[in-house]
Amino acid sequence: MLLVTTNGSMTNLTAPPNKFIEFLSNISASRFVNEGIFRCCTNTVPNKIFHIPGRGPIVVSQEELLRLQGFDIPNDKSLIYLTIWIGFWVVLSLLFINFKYRKL
Repeated sequence: MLLVTTNGSMTNLTAPPNKFIEFLSNISASRFVNEGIFRCCTNTVPNKIFHIPGRGPIVVSQEELLRLQGFDIPNDKSLIYLTIWIGFWVVLSLLFINFKYRKL
């Protein structure tokens, strides 16, 4: 529930966030899902360099778009982290159910 309630505050990380919000955004399941979807959507972006006079070169590539968004986890690791995240919550919920319905 904590991650659901702070999900809006984790989307605006351009302003200097506190360390707690920064930590939550690094382990959030929504980050792993969004990073994978963004990688799939930008898979066909060509690698091009545009030279604009007076401004310098502008690099357009999937790697550059991912770098600008702060996405640095590959797809396979992202899927592994998401599986670990789901497994953690399943185990935790089973422990709480066991604790709640134990025989006294």
